[in-house]
Order: sequence, then structure tokens, then C-alpha cells
Amino acid sequence: MHYTKYLIIMGLPMKTDLMNPLVTIVIPVFNSEKTIQETLSSVIGQTYGQWQALIVADRGTTDSTEEVVKKIADPRLKYVYLSEARGLSDCRNYGIDHAAGELVAFLDSDDIWSPEKLQRQIDALQGNDFGLCVTGFHRFDDITGKQISKNTPKEKFNSEDLFKNNFIGCSTAMVNKNKIGQVRFKNMHQEDFVFWLEILNQGISGIGIKDDLVGYRVLPNSRSSRVNRPFNRWKIMRQHFGLSFLKSFYYFSNYALTAILKRFEI
Repeated sequence: MHYTKYLIIMGLPMKTDLMNPLVTIVIPVFNSEKTIQETLSSVIGQTYGQWQALIVADRGTTDSTEEVVKKIADPRLKYVYLSEARGLSDCRNYGIDHAAGELVAFLDSDDIWSPEKLQRQIDALQGNDFGLCVTGFHRFDDITGKQISKNTPKEKFNSEDLFKNNFIGCSTAMVNKNKIGQVRFKNMHQEDFVFWLEILNQGISGIGIKDDLVGYRVLPNSRSSRVNRPFNRWKIMRQHFGLSFLKSFYYFSNYALTAILKRFEI
């Protein structure tokens, strides 16, 4: 893939150390002018300051997202336009491949981080062998601002836990680039779910912070996208990972039961 229009807003921090590692934040954007400023404000407001943000736009972006980003005078921001990128997966993969930091965090352009989010994950990853760290999150309505649901991860988890219940919100996740190797996002349905599973299937363990540290914005046109998730989940287990019918049925039953129980949560 050829990448063009590589725009550096300002310089990026170059020094890091073991106690204060550089975190690369990968933020895909697609016509995100309405939400990107609030999202970036939640990044700039982090109590942990040793980060760089790669704001990666795919070829379909035509609005004023770039102009909004350029008005934010922070030397840690970097805007990149990918003339041949098609969707979230290409943008996120570019971010992983060009990350200056060993740790890579993902953030969608309409989600919001709590100020201590990065620091909490840095603390959780210090001195252990985990390659994936996630946090709790909540969904909120874009129009009313009211909380719709909340999600709490397991404190320690593996691929089997995730097959039963995908408790990972992409904007909560931080990975160790050196540990995940060549695992990258694929251009397919539920690409993030597959990405976490492929990381964990390498024998890498995940750690979860139960506290709610991320707000996931639910837009009016995004609610219908969840209709086909059960079918896609089954397809991923059977075709992509080659699980047997019985094992797939076991995992799918757990997934369905969890989804039903969530409807009764406040």
C-alpha cells in the first residue's frame, strides 16, 4: 500500500524510558469533524503525558476533520491521510506499523477517555508479561448523553473467555507491539474481536481494569449495525478459527446468555 499526504502538524516526543514508556495512540478518522475535537481533548487531558497520537484518515474522508485537528496546538498530534486506505482496519494497521512507542492504544474518533485511563493501564502493565490491557466502558446516547449500558472486563483473561463474551471495547485496549508480533486487523466484520482473539491465541494473556474509563458514543445510525452480530460471531468461530460445531455452540450459548442478562442491567 502506498501512503500519501503525510502531514506532520508538529514534532513528536522522541525520548522514553522503561518507567515512562511512550504510548502511541491510533485514532482512525472518517468525516469525524463533529466529534474529533472532544475525543482529542480527552487525550490531551490525560494525566499521563508521554504519548503520541496518530490521527489516520482513510481515502473517503472529505470533511474538515484535518482542519479541526490542525487547530489544536499540541506537538504530540500527527495527522496522516492514506490515499488507498479502506476503512478502520487499514488505518489501525498503519498506526501499529508506524508506532514509535512499544505500547499502542486504540481510540475511535467519537469515543472519550477518562483522564487517568492511560496511567492506569501503564501501571497495570508494569512488571508483568501481559500483552493486552483493557478497561471497563459505558455506552452513551449521542443526542441525550444518557448512559445506555456498561461493560466490565475480567481481571485476567484468555481466548476462551473472549469466545464466551467479548467484553473488550476497542477504545479501551492497549497492546504491547513487541508481544503481538505480526497480528494485524483484518478487513472483515467484527475485525476488532478477531484481532483480540488472534493475539490471545498466541498464548498471550490479557489483563482487565474493571473501572469504567471510556465513554463509547452511540450514534443514531450505528444502532442497526448490531443486528447481524450473532450470525457473524458464529461465522467467525466456525470458519475463521475452525472451531468444531460443539465447541462453537458452547461458546455461542454463553455469548447469547450474557447478551440476555445485559438487558436487565441498569
